[in-house]
Amino acid sequence: MVLFASLAVAGPVFGRIDAPVRVDLGGNWARLAPAASGWWFFYAAGGDYRVAPMDDAFFVRHDDVRGLTGRTELKDNQIVACPDGRWMHGASADLEMPADSAYLFWYDAEFRLLDEWTLAERDTTLELNDPALLCSDGAVLYGAVDESYDSVVYEIGADGAVLVEADQLPFLQGGSLAWEAERGTLAAIGGGGGSPYIVRTDLDYAVIESRSLGIEVKGERTYWPQAVVRVGDTWILAHMSRVESAGWAVDTGNVWLAAFDLDWTLLDHVQVTALAPPTGAMRPGLAVKGDQLVVSYDLLSEIWVQSVSLGAEPKDTGHTGDSGDSGGTDPPDTATSEDSAGGTTDSADGADTAGTDPPESGLADGCGCKPGAPFAPTGLLGALALLSRRRVRR
Repeated sequence: MVLFASLAVAGPVFGRIDAPVRVDLGGNWARLAPAASGWWFFYAAGGDYRVAPMDDAFFVRHDDVRGLTGRTELKDNQIVACPDGRWMHGASADLEMPADSAYLFWYDAEFRLLDEWTLAERDTTLELNDPALLCSDGAVLYGAVDESYDSVVYEIGADGAVLVEADQLPFLQGGSLAWEAERGTLAAIGGGGGSPYIVRTDLDYAVIESRSLGIEVKGERTYWPQAVVRVGDTWILAHMSRVESAGWAVDTGNVWLAAFDLDWTLLDHVQVTALAPPTGAMRPGLAVKGDQLVVSYDLLSEIWVQSVSLGAEPKDTGHTGDSGDSGGTDPPDTATSEDSAGGTTDSADGADTAGTDPPESGLADGCGCKPGAPFAPTGLLGALALLSRRRVRR
C-alpha cells in the first residue's frame, strides 16, 4: 500500500487536489466522461480505442472492456460527446509516414459503431496526430496541421468532409477547439513558442480576437493545452509545462489546470503533478460531474487519474488517502498549489461543458452544445464524404 497526502488549494476555483489513483489498465490517451452511474473510461491500447464503465472509485473490470473500432493501427485518439447523443471519435495512424492518415468513427449512446469515415490516408502533406476535436451545434471539426505546421480543419457536415486551410488558427496539434454557444463563435486554443494562446473566429474563420492566455509558467515551456471543459460560466483548461533543460523524456512534463471566465480572463492556475525528470506525464484529459473535476494522464504505459474539487473554499489540508496497490511503480507526486508567473493575459475559448444529471441514454450532459442539432451523416452519405473533400483557404 502506498499513502498519498492530499493537497489543499486556496484558489477561487480549484479546491483540494486528491492523491493520484492508478487505473489498472495499461495504455494511453485516457479520457473520462460522466455516465448515469460513475464514468465512461476510454483509453488506447493495441492499436484500438477502448471503452469500459468505471465506478466512482475509478475501478474498471477487465471483463467490461471492449474495443470500439476493431482496428490495430490507430495511434492518437480523441473522443467527444455530440449534441444528439452520439459520440465522435477521431484517430490518426502511421501507414507510410508518421501521422499520414486520419479517421472518424461515430457511435450511438451505447458505443455501438454506426459509421466510419476515412478523412485521409497516406497523405504526406498533413500531420494528423494529436487531433483537436469538436462536436457541437455550431461546428463539427477535426483539427490538425499541414506539413508547414499551419493549422487545418476538416469540417464535417451532411454533405461530407471539407478540408480547410485555417492558418490563422493557433497550432492545433495537441490543442483544443471549443464552441461558444451564446456568441456563436469558435474558440481555438493552441501552443506557440511555449505560450498557449486563443483565437476566436466566426464560422468563416474570420478572426474576432487573438491573444495569449496568460498561463506561461516562469522559466518553463508551457504546451499542449489539450483538454478543455466548461462548468457553468467557467472554462477549465488542462495543459503541460516543463523546464526544457531538465532532461525530460520525449514530450513529458507536469500537468497544470487553468480556470477562466467566459471572456477568458484567468481566474485560477494550479499545478496538479510534481513529477521529476526524466519521466513525466503526457496527454492530459478532463471530465466533470457535479463539483468533481477529474484529470487523467498517462505515465509511460500507466494511466492515472486525480480528482480536484471545485469551489471557492479551500479544503482540508491534512487528509491522507490510500491508493491501493501501485503495482510496484512509484506513483506520481501531487504538486503544491502555485500560480504561474510571467504570463500575459489574452483571450481564448474552451470546449465541452460538463453536466451533472445524465439523460436516460447514459450520455452525460456534457458536450457544450444544444441537443438535437443535425450534423454528421451515416450510411451512404458517410461513404460519399470521401468524394466531397476539397481544400479551400479562408
